[in-house]
Amino acid sequence: MLFTLLTLIKSSIIENLVDDIRYSTHNDLKNLALKNVVINREDLIMKSLDGKDSIINFKTENKHENWSFEFVVNDINVAYPQKAGIFLWYTEKPVNYGNKLFGTDGDFNGIMAGVEFLGRSMEILIAVNDGQDITHLDSYDDIVVIKDSPNPERYRNISKLRIKIISTKQNFKIEIYDKDNLIYDNLRLYDSPLLKDRKSGKFFSLSSSYSKVSDEKKFILSAAKLYERNELEGYDTKHIHTEEIKHDPRYHDAINHPTLEVQHLISNVEHLMKYLNVVLGTPIGSSIVESSYNTKLAVLKQENNIKNILTSVEDIKKSTKLNSLSILSNKLSDIEERINKVNVGLIEVKRNIFSLEQLMLQQFKRITILLLIVLVILIVLPIIKLNRRKTVEELKKI
Repeated sequence: MLFTLLTLIKSSIIENLVDDIRYSTHNDLKNLALKNVVINREDLIMKSLDGKDSIINFKTENKHENWSFEFVVNDINVAYPQKAGIFLWYTEKPVNYGNKLFGTDGDFNGIMAGVEFLGRSMEILIAVNDGQDITHLDSYDDIVVIKDSPNPERYRNISKLRIKIISTKQNFKIEIYDKDNLIYDNLRLYDSPLLKDRKSGKFFSLSSSYSKVSDEKKFILSAAKLYERNELEGYDTKHIHTEEIKHDPRYHDAINHPTLEVQHLISNVEHLMKYLNVVLGTPIGSSIVESSYNTKLAVLKQENNIKNILTSVEDIKKSTKLNSLSILSNKLSDIEERINKVNVGLIEVKRNIFSLEQLMLQQFKRITILLLIVLVILIVLPIIKLNRRKTVEELKKI
């Protein structure tokens, strides 16, 4: 079934390899600028010998409007609280090394897309900046426009990940493969003003970032390739081709942990979350944050449409003045007045959306506090039982 889907996808797109923006063998090193990268046989280790983050800059400027960029790395297999990420940048100029933002100095004008592991949890990120100075910020949440956390079952027991970022006039999305097997394609944006200019004339870079990760764990880049991409008429940008993974709560004996109390704790939490989903309901297809984000996009789109209408009205008015059509000009003035009223209404809608966001945030905080209370109870009860059991055993010994 999945093979059939991939065949249909490939038949509705055409991709041509770009020779001067890629890494396949050491012959391609002449087109790369490396920082803290170790050259190892046919691979590139994206971590210095003393454990620092690394950057690979592709020297050639991209000349293609619609493109896809894919790279192959190993599954780094970190354990909590270790964190490691690898990121693709598409920027006006190559990014610089630093310890501010995902292995860079934080100074960029363009878009970033990548994956970050915190333990066995994967988070997929898309960040955007239009050249503003963000190096002084303590948090970079404002430039991260969207993120997603795939079910770990999608990438369990996979030794190498092929990560593909797609940017065309129709959409921007991220796909993840196990060799040729598509395992994730949920995160995508289309017709989004937040993505800014993603056309030709910019440069690609790859960066790695590590936190609390031991020296022996690092990302190893096997390949990186740019394609010119053409999506044909039959290609559906909104269709998700991977199947949904159902996750039922586990009983304690199905949880891989050496401590029995922790097994029961994890099982209780999973059953609690299942119960809360049934009682409180689950957002249809998106989280609260994603719903708020999609609402913002809709408002921005309508605002742009109204601005375009106003511009058209001004152009028509100028034309009518030149042709002495005073009656038509008066009618256009009436139209402009109505559009201004719509614009005022749009501002009011945006204000209401902001109030709604604040209300949703308050509700989210209340639910979070409730969950924390329940989790504390679930954590404390096994500990009390354990201490009680130990006390009883000590009394028996006496």
